[in-house]
Order: sequence, then structure tokens, then C-alpha cells
Amino acid sequence: VMAVRSRHILASSNKVMLWSGLLTAATLNMVSRRTLGAFFERALFYDPRLKPPCYNATGFPMQATELNAANLADVVVATGSIPLVLDGVRDIAGAKPGTYRDGGVIDYHLDLPQSDGERYTLYPHFFDRIVPGWFDKNLGWRRPDPQHVSNTILVSPSAEFVATLPNGKIPDRTDFVNFEPRERVRIWRATIAACQRMADEFANLVENDRLAKYVEPL
Repeated sequence: VMAVRSRHILASSNKVMLWSGLLTAATLNMVSRRTLGAFFERALFYDPRLKPPCYNATGFPMQATELNAANLADVVVATGSIPLVLDGVRDIAGAKPGTYRDGGVIDYHLDLPQSDGERYTLYPHFFDRIVPGWFDKNLGWRRPDPQHVSNTILVSPSAEFVATLPNGKIPDRTDFVNFEPRERVRIWRATIAACQRMADEFANLVENDRLAKYVEPL
């Protein structure tokens, strides 16, 4: 599980300070992703029985902390604590003191070593490319390190498939605002049923040893 430990004014819960810090971070990120290290520290929480391939990841300051019963709940909340949407989590057990937030700020789609040795990583995704960081969503030129995804198999819906879904999009958190609960549930269930067809198609390719014919380089 990847979170970030906020640094300087980004550790504050004051929204004016947060806005200022995030705007500064986003602006500098356009020049270089490495500037995010001045604002956030990677916080990796892992199962000690098997260290993940990104355990020794470089490029940003990072602390690695073992997951355990004392910190699991806080870690799960922290990794979904989007700045300005949810409060950060303070002082997670076993980790450095501070405010922890959504790890997607640095590692939105995980531009990290995803496999090691001869192992492969299966990456079911809602998007057809990997966007390194949260601030890179509109930076089409920002791509992951090819070495990080050399053994990654990404499975994603095509634009044509998404166009067939209700309202022509993948359901997201805006649906909680735009639709009444019954309509939202109907839309989500219709999308799940459509995605089952995509899953069946992928399974058929694997079972009949035809996957290689359809694989494209990331």
C-alpha cells in the first residue's frame, strides 16, 4: 500500500494553505516530477512476508513500514485521503510522525518497479496508459519508466467499449452527486455486467493461448 507523508505546509489541514501548496507542487511538477519530493515523501506499507518489487524504489524520498494490526486501518484510510477532499491521517503507528495522504499524489498509476525476476504483473486498469502522478493527468508527454513496466500486462477497456456504457463513461465518484441512489446503482450494475463480457473475452484469450497476438507495447 502506497501513501505519502506530507511535508511543510501540505501537512496542514488549513484549506488555503493546502491549495497554495498543491498549486505550487503542480506548477513545479510540469517542469520535473522530481520536484514533488520537496512536498511529499513516499510511504510504502508492506507485508513483511514478501517485500514488493518497489521496496527499494528510487527517485523520491521513501520510508518503508511493515503493515500490522496496529496500523492497517489507518493506512487504508490514508491511501484514499485525497487532499482537499478528505483529511489526512496523523501519526500512523510504526511510521514517522506526520500527516499521511493518498499515495496517488506521486504514484497515481504506480510508475514503480512492478515485477522482479521472471515474474509478471497483471494490471487490470480503467485507462489505456499509465499516468505516473496525480498532477500528470493532463500532461500527455509524461510516461512511466519503461523498465518499470517491462513485465506488466495491462488490460483496459477500449474507447469503443466505454462508449457503450451508460452515459458513455466509466462510473466514478461524481455519480454520487449527479444521480439518485437507485439510478446510480442501476448504472453501476449495468457497467459491471458489460465488464463481465470484457473479462470473459480476456479469459478466452488466455485459455486458448491467443493472448500474445493481441498484446501491444506500453
